[in-house]
Amino acid sequence: MKPFKHVLAIITTLTLFSCSSDSTSPDTEKPTISIVKPTDEQSVLSGENLTIEIAFSDNVELASYKIEIHYSGDGHSHNRLNSQNEDIPWNYHSEGNLSGKNDIIHSTVQVPINAEHGMYHFGVYALDRAGNQNIQWVELDVEHE
Repeated sequence: MKPFKHVLAIITTLTLFSCSSDSTSPDTEKPTISIVKPTDEQSVLSGENLTIEIAFSDNVELASYKIEIHYSGDGHSHNRLNSQNEDIPWNYHSEGNLSGKNDIIHSTVQVPINAEHGMYHFGVYALDRAGNQNIQWVELDVEHE
């Protein structure tokens, strides 16, 4: 009877370890963002189109993205936005859905002719289905002819 108990104990132990699965573990990994275009400190002329290309990926499933462009010449940080941003002639905001583990966004945005000359923050937020968020920033230099 003892050999039966040992075999039963081994089978029970193996069953417990083999039943644990990663699919029941919560997804805590943030999605990744790769801003292909625009590049950091890229110059763009007011009145022209800005080409946007962003690659997103996640270990399980992507959900949505947000793109934000705003003036950075006031010296604010992204821990606390300066209320003066409301008076700047150009702020841009766009949102959309993502799907699968990998997705790419291609878009163009026209920089208004009256956009304030100077540096702008170009921010991209990504959210996955589990609610994990990541943020990436580059700077743009808006110039006038």
